[in-house]
Amino acid sequence: MVRYDTAELNNIPFGSVVERYGKVWKRGSSLMAICPWHDDHNPSLLIGGKNNRCKCMVCDGGGSVIDYVMAKENVDFKGACEKLSSNFNIGKVKGERLEVKGDIQRGIREKKKKVGRSYSSLEAIKASLVKKKVKMPERRYEFIPTEFLLQHVSADNTFCECLSSLWDDDAIRYVTDLYKLGSYTLGQKSGYVMFPSIDIKGRVHNIKIQRYCTDKDSERFFHKEDRSTYWLGSMLKKQLRMAEDAEFDCTCFFGEHLLAWFPEDTVVLVESPKNAVIGFLAMPKLNWIAVGNKSNINRERMEVLRGRKVIVLPDADAVQEWKEKLEGMKDIATFEFSSFCDVALGECGKKGDVADYIIKKTARP
Repeated sequence: MVRYDTAELNNIPFGSVVERYGKVWKRGSSLMAICPWHDDHNPSLLIGGKNNRCKCMVCDGGGSVIDYVMAKENVDFKGACEKLSSNFNIGKVKGERLEVKGDIQRGIREKKKKVGRSYSSLEAIKASLVKKKVKMPERRYEFIPTEFLLQHVSADNTFCECLSSLWDDDAIRYVTDLYKLGSYTLGQKSGYVMFPSIDIKGRVHNIKIQRYCTDKDSERFFHKEDRSTYWLGSMLKKQLRMAEDAEFDCTCFFGEHLLAWFPEDTVVLVESPKNAVIGFLAMPKLNWIAVGNKSNINRERMEVLRGRKVIVLPDADAVQEWKEKLEGMKDIATFEFSSFCDVALGECGKKGDVADYIIKKTARP
């Protein structure tokens, strides 16, 4: 499979790339160009800098050299790499291999083989939607800029620190990039994890941020701290980084964008992002997606799963409620409740979930 040295491609001087499409303006010590993400008539795109990235001062679009070429040429990730490789005579490289042990190594390699590209840009998702038509509800909401999320993607948070007690760094880096987990600082506290809700079209609906207890001797280890849950959309409005009247849709499933990446894989539907991430680390051959809130189990939201095979794994105290809700949606997808709900979750108490069970069985001595 053809792969490209994306690091080398993104290190091509931004000005040199832009000059192939038009003029570059100098404003003091900065370079400016016409933004390809909106109808720009005055140069508003700040390019280059020490990170060799671009940022629009008007529409908040931007990204890497590859992201710029994708937007300018209206091509997918592979197409942008091909153009840059050809224009600047940068060769192709052999495919990379993740050194992860056991079943997760095989599962991740199969996932990477199916995609055949990097996850560095959510814009690439838009070019790889499932071939069959997916009925999407009409929405009139604001979306958090993709570039804002990508700037924060990192495993440097309390949730990933908890994960490191069970899984190797390579696996955690992979799942961080796959789900676009991020790190955020609030006031004097750092280490908040960002759980973004990205839909099948690659749009960021909202981002939940939480902080986890990392003390292995505490009963709260691997659980979120009390009063530590926030929605970033509301916070950005308060910071005047989004319009004061902006409204955000929180009903998009966590991990929904994976339906575009892996259209043939069986879906596992769970309640929380924590369950989805930990489930994937244990069984990466499946698409782990979280509803986020039980109110999202409705026909409008379930349409994105039309025609799919879906294994349903609710929390132990919600099995009957989920069964009742999904009973009338059998025309949308094949929903199967695993016997795991009745047997294994019972070991984790009345409110046990799949993450609790996996952590219990995977815990290192």
